[in-house]
Amino acid sequence: PALAAPWQRLWRRRGAPLVRPARWAAVGLVALAALWLLAKAGGVLPRAPRTRSLAHELNTARVALRGADGKERRCRIYQMGRWICGEGWRYVGPVAEEWNLLNRFGLWAHPPERATLIVEFPHQRLGRALEVVYGILQSGGVGEPVHLRVLLDGKPVGEVQWPRQRGPAGWAAKPLRVDTRARRGQRATWRFEIHTGHIGGRHFVFDPRVVP
Repeated sequence: PALAAPWQRLWRRRGAPLVRPARWAAVGLVALAALWLLAKAGGVLPRAPRTRSLAHELNTARVALRGADGKERRCRIYQMGRWICGEGWRYVGPVAEEWNLLNRFGLWAHPPERATLIVEFPHQRLGRALEVVYGILQSGGVGEPVHLRVLLDGKPVGEVQWPRQRGPAGWAAKPLRVDTRARRGQRATWRFEIHTGHIGGRHFVFDPRVVP
């Protein structure tokens, strides 16, 4: 107690008067933080742009099948978030699964028999790039590669086949990336064409993402 007495006197003389201002300063900081969060949530402060999945804008898409004769036949029924192109698996719509402890999301785009599936997103604002995550669901089996062709305003800008050879279900290790920095901020039409040599087990899914 005797050793503590000088420190107690020093605290009463110099430290105690600072307690109330320190409390008000802490209250002020908390209030400012709360105001900042409210402004951010309410859209008063601008948010940093985020990668945008076109899969969430499927209702604005144009979906069609191109046959061997070169004619495109549109899928005109949009129901429960899907474009219906026939019975059973013949549709384009959102699906998700967990693969190797990763949650995968995208558009079911099973290629049709002897035809090409076309999914087109018109009037899309371009960012720095487009990244396309793609793969074949676990419910699929061993089969022929699926070919994915990407066009921007009718011009081919990217193409992949997955798996690269005949193989089982799985997801590509890296997305297909298309650089669009030269046209960033402009509006354009993205077109995706999907086909395969044999449809067995080809439960193809892709997720096109606009990188701001």
